[in-house]
Amino acid sequence: MRLIEVDWRDSEGVCWARAQMEQLWRDEEYLFQIDSHMRFESGGDESLVDMHCACPSPKAVLTTYPAGYTPPRHIPHRVTRRLVAQKFNRYGGCIIISRTLPHNPPPHAPVLGAFIGAGMLFGPAA
Repeated sequence: MRLIEVDWRDSEGVCWARAQMEQLWRDEEYLFQIDSHMRFESGGDESLVDMHCACPSPKAVLTTYPAGYTPPRHIPHRVTRRLVAQKFNRYGGCIIISRTLPHNPPPHAPVLGAFIGAGMLFGPAA
């Protein structure tokens, strides 16, 4: 893992921060991008690789709006969410939201979607 620490007062925004992190890439097989307000779970990296292997295409990207948590680490429930279009805003931009999928039983493989959430994405770095 490589880390860039930036005082929040020196940040130029989320897109700037993501561009800074992309400069740390060193030919790793996968890219994993998350927002700073997420928590890691033991074995989560292996789970992501397993989920990616269950996708119908090797070029697939896993993405979602992650579930919330109670600091420091309590995640009250596990859900599968799918990103969907809600509406267009007054400027013509598409507003994306997440919908919780039925979880009894949970999906046996990642669910195909049409949108990507930059707050959490995982896929081949190529």
